[in-house]
Amino acid sequence: KKEEPTKDIQKMHKNETSEKDKISLKELTKKYLMVLNPEKSISFADSLAGKYRRLHQYDSATKYIEIVANARPASKQLIKAGDYNFEAYSFSDTEDRDQYNEKARKYYNLALEKNAKDYEAKCKLAMTYVGSENPMQGIGLLREVLKDDPKNETAIYQLGILSLQSGQNQKAVDRFKE
Repeated sequence: KKEEPTKDIQKMHKNETSEKDKISLKELTKKYLMVLNPEKSISFADSLAGKYRRLHQYDSATKYIEIVANARPASKQLIKAGDYNFEAYSFSDTEDRDQYNEKARKYYNLALEKNAKDYEAKCKLAMTYVGSENPMQGIGLLREVLKDDPKNETAIYQLGILSLQSGQNQKAVDRFKE
């Protein structure tokens, strides 16, 4: 028997949820818990993840998207789980914040195991390191992307942003022009 990933899920959210959204979430959760068909269950989990994400309730969104990614570990789903966790990391002010970053890193790495040339996933992985105790590892990953794909816009853009943040304004301008 499936259990809801988080008990009393509405109590932990800081954002107000409209009555309409509460009813929708309750109905989706009920369907997720009651359905016996695994594919339909995964579909409901994906819908719940998307709904919670739209409501900026990233903690719950990550719980449901991880169910989907673990059931369907295709690269696209793994990256989506990484994205949701990175958003939770970016917007969280709780003690769980670093755990979201670690989970994002885990899912991006799993996607890269399936396709080492997925430069978007590699750039996203790099950004999980930039906010950690090892930011140079992230910069190194961005440089690896540019070594293989010198025109990769995401890597160039991220290095430009990082240059701005470190006060290297001319270097940032050069990256953005590039």
